[in-house]
Amino acid sequence: MKDIWICCYRILENCEKDLSIIKFEQIEKLRLEKEQATQIRMLRKEMAKMDSHLSHLKAKKILNEEDNEKKNTLKEEAQSKEKKLKRILKIQKDDNNEKKKIYSHLIFIHFLRLIWSYFILPNYLKLSLDILII
Repeated sequence: MKDIWICCYRILENCEKDLSIIKFEQIEKLRLEKEQATQIRMLRKEMAKMDSHLSHLKAKKILNEEDNEKKNTLKEEAQSKEKKLKRILKIQKDDNNEKKKIYSHLIFIHFLRLIWSYFILPNYLKLSLDILII
């Protein structure tokens, strides 16, 4: 009987060892699963941060594109205004040159009239009177 008890005790010890090994493996497995779950949560948080950062970068890119479009539009408008102003200045310059020509002609005509009225006409009239008197 003593042998049976010894056998049972050894079987019990072996079972306890097996159970402790199984328990240790289960605990290790649970620890690994918990660690993996923690890593997954951290990765999800990182992904959320990256998504947020990516959204921010996309929004910034869109704003930069809109700003560039506005700058280009303003630049084109400024160039258009500058071209119009140059055209207007050229027209004004041409008008001023034309006015100068006209004024120079008018001055010349006025000068001729003065010469006519003060020098030629009186002599012509005097000559006419002399002819009439004769």
